[in-house]
Amino acid sequence: MTEPNAYHNRTTELPQVRFVLLHHDWPEAHWDFLADLAPGSDRIATWSLDAPLENLQISGRAQKLADHNRFYLDHEGPVAGNRGTLKRIKTGMAELSRASPEILEFMILELSGPNSVRVGRLLLQRLSVTKNELHLKHRAGAETDWVFAWSPLHSASESDISK
Repeated sequence: MTEPNAYHNRTTELPQVRFVLLHHDWPEAHWDFLADLAPGSDRIATWSLDAPLENLQISGRAQKLADHNRFYLDHEGPVAGNRGTLKRIKTGMAELSRASPEILEFMILELSGPNSVRVGRLLLQRLSVTKNELHLKHRAGAETDWVFAWSPLHSASESDISK
């Protein structure tokens, strides 16, 4: 008999993906959101956000970066090549509720006893296929403009506790 995945949401059939949110201090402070959209792959989908995902609703600019090495899902500390330091802010599982080349929507989950609880919604949306000048200094793999919107869910009814 196998142990059930603690993050398994038994009320919906949405795919779940592993994610990490990292604070990166080089060359200027920003937050990297990495999502394991292709489990088993060596590379992880990565976006750079210009603001953190905290307890307030926020939106801002984002960059779709070149996919990062899977190593960064678990790494915290110095980045090779003297490219600053990473600090893990949040890690866990997310339901992928919408996915297309132009838009991705993640419902961020946290464990609450035997259940998983939705604690926030992250929407990433592509605006165009032109280069974004905001961070081209060190993000040469960034090819498109994106925006993000973060909406924390504060109450049990909002967060849709899974049973």
